[in-house]
Amino acid sequence: MVKAKRKNMMIKSILCVALAVLVCSCSSTRYNVAPDQARPSFSGEVLVFEKTIPENIKYSVIGDFVSQSEWYGGTGETANSAVKEAAAKGANGMLIEAQGHRVTGFSWASPYTEGKLLWIDNYDVARDQQVKK
Repeated sequence: MVKAKRKNMMIKSILCVALAVLVCSCSSTRYNVAPDQARPSFSGEVLVFEKTIPENIKYSVIGDFVSQSEWYGGTGETANSAVKEAAAKGANGMLIEAQGHRVTGFSWASPYTEGKLLWIDNYDVARDQQVKK
């Protein structure tokens, strides 16, 4: 009987730790879209640019974003998380301005990605010049 209780306690402890790791490893993205720039959802591919946008691309900034993970990982995870939901916010493009790692409540080096949400006017021209993720 004592062994069974001990085994159940061990299983519960392992499940709690596993659940905590899963919850904390998810990345969350905060978007801030200016009210006058609100747009309907975009149904195509969101184009991604890093640091700068080529001069021949015509665009307007509709908001900004910060994608942060609470656990260790790579910045590719936070960038992908931001891209997945950007179209729902009305963006057809993103400019990644900064990526790296920060200290959070759960780790010493949590990845983050931040930048601008864009509406690209000449989308077809921009598609050929984007960063391939």
